[in-house]
Amino acid sequence: MNIVQRVKKHPYYTAAIAITLVGGGWYWYSHRTVATITQYVTATVEKQTIISTVSGSGQVSTLKRLDLKPQTSGTTNQVTLTSMNVVPGQIVKAGQVIAVIDNTSAMVSLEQAQASLISAEANYKKILGGTTETDLKNARQDVISAESALQNAKTSLDTVTQQQNTAVANSYRSLLTSGIAATQSLWSYTSTNVTESDKPTITGSYALTASGTLQIFQQGAYFYASGIETIPMQKIDTRIPVALGTTGLYVQFPNDAISAEWDIQIPNPQASSYVSNLISYQSALLSQKQALSNAQNAIITAQTNLQKAQDNLALKEQPPEDSSVATARAQLINAQSQLRTAQSNYSNTRITAPFAGQIAAVNSQQGDQVSGSTVIATLITEQKIVTVSLNEVDAAKVKVGNPVTLTFDAIPSLTLTGKVSQIDLLGTVAQGVVNYSVQISFDTQDDRVRPSMSAAAAIITETKTDVLAVPISAIKSNGSGSYVDVIEDSNIATKNGTTVTLKTSPKQQTVQVGASDNSFTEIISGLTEGETIVSRTITQAAAASSASSLRIPGITGGGGGNFRGN
Repeated sequence: MNIVQRVKKHPYYTAAIAITLVGGGWYWYSHRTVATITQYVTATVEKQTIISTVSGSGQVSTLKRLDLKPQTSGTTNQVTLTSMNVVPGQIVKAGQVIAVIDNTSAMVSLEQAQASLISAEANYKKILGGTTETDLKNARQDVISAESALQNAKTSLDTVTQQQNTAVANSYRSLLTSGIAATQSLWSYTSTNVTESDKPTITGSYALTASGTLQIFQQGAYFYASGIETIPMQKIDTRIPVALGTTGLYVQFPNDAISAEWDIQIPNPQASSYVSNLISYQSALLSQKQALSNAQNAIITAQTNLQKAQDNLALKEQPPEDSSVATARAQLINAQSQLRTAQSNYSNTRITAPFAGQIAAVNSQQGDQVSGSTVIATLITEQKIVTVSLNEVDAAKVKVGNPVTLTFDAIPSLTLTGKVSQIDLLGTVAQGVVNYSVQISFDTQDDRVRPSMSAAAAIITETKTDVLAVPISAIKSNGSGSYVDVIEDSNIATKNGTTVTLKTSPKQQTVQVGASDNSFTEIISGLTEGETIVSRTITQAAAASSASSLRIPGITGGGGGNFRGN
């Protein structure tokens, strides 16, 4: 009888089979085992070249830049530009004439001075003489008077400087304190149900010199502030004003049951007196500039007069001469001075390049009216530099002369080399981070690189050749320092290329590490060349059944068997 007929004839046989299958399945699941397979990717301790770098980004600029202006008397006297000899991009040499302004008057003065000198020299040769005691006394008095005038001019400059600084400071303070008030922040995300009556009142006198915004963050009965000054969280008392740090201002909140953000702008451009105070401040600056210029010019004039008086005294203190000779010598000296002045004025009509470079811009053309304040052209050096900003940790690693590799966003295919030429001694602090500017010069110039382009710099701070090294991934650390897992040949169970399995765990070897680059770390001590170490560990889990085979009563492996029912 086959198994189907038996099941039909004996229903209890069906139940027995089901119970056996369920029980066998549970027994197999509960007795299965999970095996962990650990593989190790190996590497060899070998000698490498370690190149340590510091990276930064910045912009390209020129080593020198100069705005060329006419050297006319004063900054407002207009003259005609009679010749412009360059175009943008042109390479020029030091001393090359860039432009020429109208030299008609200067040429006439030069010719007159040359003629006067010739006449004075001829007259001097004819006359010899001495100096009288009265002339000598007067010359000495002239020196004393000129010295006094110079001292008075210097004292006047000090007085004018102090007065003008005070006037500017007062105007600036008036500007800063113009109608100081709090306004609801345009960027407020926390303000809810805030009305004009909730606006805090600002009193006091602003005591700082900084301009900007003081942001007040009200959170119910508490507030804090940031911006011009950071003020920690304080409790609000609607009855009395609260000091806003060291600003000299006070704030009084009418409502301590709202959350809002308020801005105090210093100065307040919405104040009714803002425009007039701003104009007054700008006027004070202009007055200061003019007053200081006048005082400085007075010193220059006094110095010139003193030099003339001293020259005249030196002339008269010479051994006694006939008065006519003295006059002749004075005329000669005066003629020589006038010639030097005329030559200088004529030379100033020719605007020349003070150094070799390239014309970056031309702002004036032939026939234009220009003055001493007009920038007619801009001269830059062909030599370009890159200035990058490094944090204090990286800046401490960099030295002048370090080699640099440069790449450019605008020219992806271009890589140039250079050297660190300058490191700022003083850093700048921004948001608590100290940065230093580092100047990099190019080893070779490339015309494709232009000022203001973005550049990335990799500064090589250290290069070590022929040193023992291992991959960075092989270095591990514990409480006592760094270590590396070392594999001995006798401990290898299986090997497939650089991947092995081990009989026992690898040996931990304490090491002393040195310089690192992006791939390797120097080993100062602890390992020898040729040793095999672990660079990476791979762990895999595999499930294996340990359950015994199941046997169902009455069923054999061949599907038959003897079963005798009741």
